[in-house]
Amino acid sequence: MKRFLFSIILGGAIVASCNTPSENPAKPETQTQQSEPAAKPQKPEKPVMLERENMDEKVEQKMKEVVAEKDNITSPYRYLITSDNYSSFGDLVKASTLTKHIHGAGVTVLAPTNNAMSSYDKWRKWIDQGDTDKIDDFVAYHILDEKFSRKEIEVETSVLNHAGKVLSVEGGEGACRVEGSPVNEEYVETRNGVVLQLDQLFYRP
Repeated sequence: MKRFLFSIILGGAIVASCNTPSENPAKPETQTQQSEPAAKPQKPEKPVMLERENMDEKVEQKMKEVVAEKDNITSPYRYLITSDNYSSFGDLVKASTLTKHIHGAGVTVLAPTNNAMSSYDKWRKWIDQGDTDKIDDFVAYHILDEKFSRKEIEVETSVLNHAGKVLSVEGGEGACRVEGSPVNEEYVETRNGVVLQLDQLFYRP
């Protein structure tokens, strides 16, 4: 009888020990997962792409401006004072009071080349003496106050220059002469005007 009672007591103790909770119970895995912060949603890429496209347009526009500045094609004035082919006439342009007008929009300059200017030396004395009246007269005689391309001027019969004089024009079949001086087929169109090349002088004051 004692043995039987001892067995019952011992079995109850064992069962009680198995049901007693542990002092350091293991945390469920779900708690660890919930404690981690949720990942932030990524920003859409579309605004970034639009920003890049706008930047590309700005860069392209800036490059065009740099190229124009480098090649001196912003205006007839800038082109003439930096071109080796027109350095003599360019010196007269710089010494004149018409620089702003030539730099402005909508003019055509009938520009004599250095070879054409070499047959006329008086202009050097005008610069040395600071004779702006004669310099302005010579330069104004070669300015037209509207834009003409090479093809556009050859269909004209006459044009009015900045000095107020009417210049005769003869053209046809690709040829063009202003006051008898041939106008070269090559010309430069800048943002603010046109430079037509004269291979001979037509005005010798």
